[in-house]
Amino acid sequence: MPALLLSGNAWSASQDIDFELDCAQQPPHVFQAKVGVAFDSRIELLNSGGERKFWAFVSAPTGTSAGARCKEQVAGAEFLCNGVTLRLPVGSPKRPVPNSEFAKISGMPSLEGRFSFGLIVGSKEAGGASCSRTYQLSIQPAVIDKQPPSAPAGFVAEFRFGAPRMTINLSWRAATDDIGVVRYEIQRCDGELCPDFRTLKSVTTTRAADSGDLRFNTGYRYRVRAFDRAGNASDFSEISLVQTPAEGPPGRRQ
Repeated sequence: MPALLLSGNAWSASQDIDFELDCAQQPPHVFQAKVGVAFDSRIELLNSGGERKFWAFVSAPTGTSAGARCKEQVAGAEFLCNGVTLRLPVGSPKRPVPNSEFAKISGMPSLEGRFSFGLIVGSKEAGGASCSRTYQLSIQPAVIDKQPPSAPAGFVAEFRFGAPRMTINLSWRAATDDIGVVRYEIQRCDGELCPDFRTLKSVTTTRAADSGDLRFNTGYRYRVRAFDRAGNASDFSEISLVQTPAEGPPGRRQ
């Protein structure tokens, strides 16, 4: 009897289920998640020949902590557990799994805890013989992120004549953060010695352009700072000063 191959992006190696072996010999697999942090994992179902010749369904998940709640959305195929959805790629159990789909575990956990469930698979070639592999979803406490990102380095502001107006191009090196930088806030101050900066825009890349309300023969000061997923702000970058020319290029007027 051919072995059934289960693989997932959280595994370091593929996992095999052989219907001739006792299901109890298959070790459980644990998925890790954190409260309030979105995640998306999958369990691929493949037999050794690259074809899907089996049916599958999910046993009802059980929680092992206070407040653990699971609701069956689709019989044997979809469950919702404290903000996490466990979904098979079929609308009901014991239907052949489509060739291009897989089981998914995804969502944003609302409570910490631990859930166990079995993914039960049966080979069509085995006359309905089935085997259940045990999975666990371990939801850890929320991550409290108080560490701000590093300040963006290498900040440069450069003037150029654009169409249809003057433009100042801005660029910098990416900031770093233990969780992840999600955006950059660009600020501008009008005048070479101006004290009051105002926010121009927020961007998700390390390049931007400013072409709003720019005047000839004027100095503009720019700076940028980074924000992480928790809303922590970095220190500002060094200030970059740009001086616009006294007039436009020959033959053109601003």
